[in-house]
Amino acid sequence: MGTKKVQVCLHVSEEARDMLRIIAAEQMLKNPKKNVSISQAAAEIIYRYLECRQRQKNLAFGGEKNE
Repeated sequence: MGTKKVQVCLHVSEEARDMLRIIAAEQMLKNPKKNVSISQAAAEIIYRYLECRQRQKNLAFGGEKNE
C-alpha cells in the first residue's frame, strides 16, 4: 500500500471508541516510551485489515503470495 497519508473522519459507537481506548492503552503499557492515540490504533486495525484483504484477493486471482 502507498505511503502517502490522508485524513479520514470516522464515526464509531461509544463501545467501539472504548475498545480502541483499551487497545491504545495496552500498546502504551507494552512500550511506555510510545504514545498511542485511539486514532492510531484504529488506523493500524484498518491498515492490517486492508492488507489482509488485498492478499486474499491476490491469492484468489492467482497472484503472488508475497505481494
